[in-house]
Amino acid sequence: MTTGWEWVEIGAQFATIVTALAVFLALLQLTHGRTAKHRDFENLYVQRYWNLMDRFEGNPWTATSVDDLVESDRSRVSAYLQLCEDELDLRRNGFISTKTWGIWVDGMKSQCARPAYKDALNVMEPAELPALRDFLDNGNDDPLKMNWFVKWWTGIGNTGREPATRRSIAAEEEREAARS
Repeated sequence: MTTGWEWVEIGAQFATIVTALAVFLALLQLTHGRTAKHRDFENLYVQRYWNLMDRFEGNPWTATSVDDLVESDRSRVSAYLQLCEDELDLRRNGFISTKTWGIWVDGMKSQCARPAYKDALNVMEPAELPALRDFLDNGNDDPLKMNWFVKWWTGIGNTGREPATRRSIAAEEEREAARS
């Protein structure tokens, strides 16, 4: 038979477990709230990207040089390069989630590899867009220097999406040429 004190002890243990669970759930909710804030912020930059892309008069993806574009499209190419610089700065400062960054990295590399974008970057002063130049020239894919716990705590996330497995057209052409 149990005494009154044993019931108090069981109640105290139960209260401790419930409190620990409540603290854990509160921390989880806090990190999920921060993740949602990151998504909202990232959506502003996605909107900025599409507003810029939708205003192109010509086709900057097929242009062989920035000179092949009308003046307004040249300024849009420059604006895109500045957008990339801003996104790199935001990631370095911990405002862009790891999953989103994985998508943006592929997009930036692909778009900046196109001749008109490369040409526009080469025309600019070497001191302009230092983060973008480092990203493209040195393969510095992730400027964020943060340990896993801080990434989790801030809602950025530790893991991103799987890297793209699709080969680029240039890589496929090189592969075919090597086979011949």
